[in-house]
Amino acid sequence: MEVAIPAAQQRIILAGLLLYNNRVVSIDRIAWFLWGENLPPSAVPTIRTYVMRLRRTLGPRVAERIITKAPGYMINVGPGESDLATFFDLHGRAVDLATDGRTGEASSALSSALALWRDAPLLDVPSPTLQDMEVPPLLELRMQTLEWWIDLELGLGRHARLVPELSHLVRAHPLRETLTAQLMLALHGAGRQSDALAAFLHTRNLLIEQLGSEPGHELRHVQRLILRTDGGPQHTRPQVPEQVSGRISHHNSHLENRWRLIGSPSFGW
Repeated sequence: MEVAIPAAQQRIILAGLLLYNNRVVSIDRIAWFLWGENLPPSAVPTIRTYVMRLRRTLGPRVAERIITKAPGYMINVGPGESDLATFFDLHGRAVDLATDGRTGEASSALSSALALWRDAPLLDVPSPTLQDMEVPPLLELRMQTLEWWIDLELGLGRHARLVPELSHLVRAHPLRETLTAQLMLALHGAGRQSDALAAFLHTRNLLIEQLGSEPGHELRHVQRLILRTDGGPQHTRPQVPEQVSGRISHHNSHLENRWRLIGSPSFGW
């Protein structure tokens, strides 16, 4: 059942509670979500009024999940009821599967996790604080998960089918070197060595023109691997660099750090 929440303040509070579901979100933090540093004189009673109206909008069955608990409020969310929580669960399963060498199953788990993403996070939540604090890490987490899924797919030899998606991703993120490295591997594995090297040169030129820097180690490593396999069988692909395969532990650490509460200023209530 979908419930429309027309009031912007109610959407901000609900988003903040859902992002930290099953944890108490203090009134200080909710005020920060709503107004940043520009607090109104009556911030505390205003928040209480907003929460009361949010409960009324959600209806009794959902409203009872929003619990008043010092020093603020908490929303109870069960297993499978939150796309974000399900994403983390699937990602954790993928980590375990990949660690056990079950690459195909790990790739399927990540594919299911990525399918949960639709529009940008908090698209209709007009809170500069939430947009600045929560959206960039979530978008980066999605991108890193997508890159890891591509790593697994490359390891399964699915080069040709990855080329169209990777080409699109590189156009959308031209300075993200990992994507170019993956596109080069996919092109080379599909028997398109010259296109793979052309992708390297294109990204290198962009990096020099826009950032004044040469490609990093990963991209240069992939270029060298492709050059060393010149003249070999077209189905042979270079091995994925060690720093790529090492992302499993990086992802696991990132997921744990994501849920550590970010410190907010205290307003002395």
